[in-house]
Amino acid sequence: MIDDLASAERFVIVAVDVVDMNRCIARTLGTAALALLLGACAGGRTATNCNDGTDNDGDGLIDAADPGCAKNANRDESPDPPACQNGLDDDSDGLADDADWGCEDREDFDEVDPLRACNDGDDNDGDGLIDFPEDDGCESPVEDDEDVVHLCEDFLDNDGDGIMDFPFEPGCASADDDDETDPEPLPACSNGGDDDLDERIDYPTDPGCESAGDDDEANVLDGVCGPMVEVRDLTATGTILASVAVALPDTLSSPSCGGRGGERAYAFTVTAGMRALLATTDHAETTLDTVIYLRASCTRAESELGCDDDSGVLGTGSASTLLIPEVAPGTYFVVVDAFGPGSLGDYRLTIEARLPLHAPCSAPPACAPGLVCRELTPGAPVTCEPHVCADGGDNDGDGIVDFPFEPGCVSPDDDDEADPSPRPACGNRVDDDGDGAVDFPDDPGCAYASDDQEVNECGAGLLIQTLDAASGATGTTSGATLARGSCGGTDAPEAVHAFLAPFPLLAATVAVDATATTFDSVLYVRNADCTGGVELACNNDASPFSTAARVTFVPTVGVPAYLFIDGTFGAAGDYLLVVSGLVAAGATCDPALPRFACVEGTVCGQLTPGVHACVLAACGDGEDDDGDGRIDFPLDPGCDAASDDDETDPVVLAACANGLDDDGDAHVDFPADAGCDSASDDNEFDECTPGVPVLAHPGGAVAGDTISGTYAYSAPASCDPFGTTGTSPELVYSFQLTRPVTRLTLDTAGSSFDTVIYVRAGDCAAAGPDGWCNDDVDLVTTTSLLSLTAPALGFYYVVVDGIWSSAGSFVFTIVGELGAGASCTPGEAAYVCGPGLVCEGGACATSACANGVDDDGDGLADVADPGCDAVTDDDEADPAASPACANGADDDGDGLTDYPADPGCTRAADATEENCVHDVCTAGVALVPGCDPCATLLCAGDLYCCSTVWDAFCVTEVALFCGFSCS
Repeated sequence: MIDDLASAERFVIVAVDVVDMNRCIARTLGTAALALLLGACAGGRTATNCNDGTDNDGDGLIDAADPGCAKNANRDESPDPPACQNGLDDDSDGLADDADWGCEDREDFDEVDPLRACNDGDDNDGDGLIDFPEDDGCESPVEDDEDVVHLCEDFLDNDGDGIMDFPFEPGCASADDDDETDPEPLPACSNGGDDDLDERIDYPTDPGCESAGDDDEANVLDGVCGPMVEVRDLTATGTILASVAVALPDTLSSPSCGGRGGERAYAFTVTAGMRALLATTDHAETTLDTVIYLRASCTRAESELGCDDDSGVLGTGSASTLLIPEVAPGTYFVVVDAFGPGSLGDYRLTIEARLPLHAPCSAPPACAPGLVCRELTPGAPVTCEPHVCADGGDNDGDGIVDFPFEPGCVSPDDDDEADPSPRPACGNRVDDDGDGAVDFPDDPGCAYASDDQEVNECGAGLLIQTLDAASGATGTTSGATLARGSCGGTDAPEAVHAFLAPFPLLAATVAVDATATTFDSVLYVRNADCTGGVELACNNDASPFSTAARVTFVPTVGVPAYLFIDGTFGAAGDYLLVVSGLVAAGATCDPALPRFACVEGTVCGQLTPGVHACVLAACGDGEDDDGDGRIDFPLDPGCDAASDDDETDPVVLAACANGLDDDGDAHVDFPADAGCDSASDDNEFDECTPGVPVLAHPGGAVAGDTISGTYAYSAPASCDPFGTTGTSPELVYSFQLTRPVTRLTLDTAGSSFDTVIYVRAGDCAAAGPDGWCNDDVDLVTTTSLLSLTAPALGFYYVVVDGIWSSAGSFVFTIVGELGAGASCTPGEAAYVCGPGLVCEGGACATSACANGVDDDGDGLADVADPGCDAVTDDDEADPAASPACANGADDDGDGLTDYPADPGCTRAADATEENCVHDVCTAGVALVPGCDPCATLLCAGDLYCCSTVWDAFCVTEVALFCGFSCS
């Protein structure tokens, strides 16, 4: 019936006895298998591992008793099926397969129950009952929680209000809550009201509600201020207490007030009429150094309506207060920014909608700060108006207006201008102190017109002179020493000048003119009271190479600041004081006082005849004023600076905007060409000086050789006191910093000669700061290392030079360290995540070895965990063999064991407990006495080796002091 048994593959139907018909099947078989099947179907019996009476797989089970036979169609005892489907009680607990608690699924090869809270022999929840089935909290032996099911997760309506369990039950604060009783009143997220005025009510409809028991409907708004900025709606509450415990991602900053740390944003909606908005962190809880700014569109800096940094009045130096006099109905964003990347602390923010100027005020809300609810004239409606002594009107008809000029006003908040009788000394038109000056503001002894003391208030013989905003002041210090500042002036005579700010200033600066001043000066400033006023600033020398002092402070309009010019070590003589200031955008300015400049991007413009204010300049207004398709400085060829008020392009475009590759470096115009500082720059050459080429540095490591370099530059004296870099050839590199970094590191590790590096920013031809240079890493290492903290974006020019006429090959590395939350790419050469951070999911995140968490569950975290080789290690898993600093042994025999007890261990993962940073037979940095017995002996005889450097001579002294020779 079968013709070709030799066929390798054949589809056959084997006919057998009717009784055995159901045992036969149709298959694709080879010859041997076919013969076996024919035999079986014919009633014959072929020997297999499952009928030979032998334990073929050595598991103690034979033939039909072996579960492998059932798994393998009775042909072979192996392989055995997984333990959890073999029909056996493999762990002898009376349960098998699916019924065994140790089986996670049928493919599990182990029936052994995992060790959990409900089978570990401990009373984990402290209720006197241990493990399954005794503990009511254990429904099985493999549960990891002995706690009982809480009322807020038991699927029962325990308080009979028709609602059950968290998050739907108003009485449940969490799933672990054991009381469903509703509080009175109901929480905001279950009270039926639209508490945050967003037209969405209660949980789960209102996105601000995390549960029905949540008492705050304020929404966390995602994305409106950028993907990394948390936004909450404070319209309903108007206040929040928050903490910045770790650095937040730095996404936003104010163009005028800064804010280089991380930030949070808060939405606030004005619903009825024009309002003044008051936002402040000036509260006792605030310890974070805050910057706050308010915007109509959170991510658009040009929509910023105002900002403030440190104008709080509590004296903490960290709180900020911002008042926007009038805004229309709508939603606004108040951003609370950290001053810098390292600024941490708590803050309380309050946001209030107040009534603006001239608004009716018969009922709440209150008027804006500086306004009072009163009749502007008798019988007029009650409105929000300035205080009488600050309203610009002559309310008592004496021809004098407001504080500080009105004798009847004791402060700007005074609401009565009526002059007292008799008039105060500083407003009575009499020279009461006989100094030739009469009344305020001419008499320096007068703080304001209602001051009743015209005499010299800084002590007898110390005449208060005027510091004029336009001309400054000249004089001579002589006579007795009556005053001193916190930074000097103890033993020298002084002069004092009263300064009144001509209008509100962001800052005022008073500087001693070095060319016209004959002595080493000290300047200090006191506020309001020259004898006991708070010191606002104090300075000895403006720089390490100047004996002329300079102070910057924030003056209060109408309140005198008293400037003391003093000397050091008894020094005295002639002086010239020069005063300048910075005026905020939108604030009053005076073109006759050019030293009081408007902030960058604004210009002192005339609003109405005789009235000037800092308005946006054409080159800083965000508009294409000349219609050339390019906007503002530095992009518009007609703009020399952001404060330039004319965007009109010159007839002949500058080299950096003419569309030509003027310097032949394959880069054309600004911003592509590193030689261009702006589109109006007329020099495209990115040479520091003619004949000195500049090489582009891409970031990461580059190799070079200075032997073919120029001899054009010298390092600052702080790195080259003998001027020998001028006799060494150098190469110049440009690096464009395009991303905000917390630190920019530059080094020449791996170079063949004694290098010096120094940095210039923005203008390659101008020498950089003295501190932007480095000669040697330390007393032993002759390569260079320089770090710049949070540098600004832009071009940096770095000179790789040699000391003492040295030259040769070098490796020059530039790396920017990114902060937490910054975008990153693994393996990127120019930008890396900073210490304690790793690049995960395209952003710098805190590593497992720097997050303060015991990630591997061994009871140790971070530097104390043997699995953490460095703060950038993102895996706390311990190595198979414990390192020397975590093995419980005193490996270096100093009587101290492991981290942190042994000073040789900087972390638990260190592979050696040796205290010395290098061997006594190796030259290097100075060693610490006690780190090695030999170091202790040698340093007792030659302290230089343990105080300055362990040089080659110290190595030779090992034989003398320690009894063995390094050779």
